Amino acid sequence: MAFNFRKFNKGTKVCREGVDNKDYDFVGLGSFEGEEIHVDGFFFTPGYNEGERQVVVIGEGVNINMPGRAVDDFDKIAADPEAVEAVLNGELKLVDIHLVKAKDKKKKDTYSYTFANA
Repeated sequence: MAFNFRKFNKGTKVCREGVDNKDYDFVGLGSFEGEEIHVDGFFFTPGYNEGERQVVVIGEGVNINMPGRAVDDFDKIAADPEAVEAVLNGELKLVDIHLVKAKDKKKKDTYSYTFANA
């Protein structure tokens, strides 16, 4: 197996061949409540606060801003060559997208999702 130089990249972008998302609009995950998202790829951007990151899913013809807690999930996918290959083959979708009300009034409501095989 060849040496993996991708580990030196400052940013990670995983995207299916032929998908060009540079002109896609950005929308929140809530735009897909009750629907499924077929994932064409994902990438990381700087978060709102210094040192934070956000994950953006590429799918359904848009860039989808994911909740902050999704970074850990997508870091694991990006670190697993088999998972990356599955994404590149169009095998990942997000399902069961629904609102989760914050129990603490100081926190914001968020959206939940579940990974599924496409």
